[in-house]
Amino acid sequence: MMKPKLIATNEKKTIKMKCKSFGITSWYHNDKLMDTKGLVKKERRSNYHILKIKNVGMNDSGNYVCIGWTKDRTPFQSDTVVYVSPVRKVIQLLGLTLDKLR
Repeated sequence: MMKPKLIATNEKKTIKMKCKSFGITSWYHNDKLMDTKGLVKKERRSNYHILKIKNVGMNDSGNYVCIGWTKDRTPFQSDTVVYVSPVRKVIQLLGLTLDKLR
């Protein structure tokens, strides 16, 4: 199993997650099937399904799973962990100081 991708961001930002799938793709947030109407865009040439969430809040933190299909019709999943927090917490999480950001 692949290691999950980590996205650390501030509130009110936009986040994007993508997975490559040759068919129907389902997205889950904290083990619940998401209604992705208007949130997922498929890039035709690359077969990436991109989940875009605008104006993220604390409730958007958690584990996102994309379940899709490979070209040879084998199921797979892609995991992303999203951490939404005020700016200072994200800086601490990433091990940065304000001096390093300037």
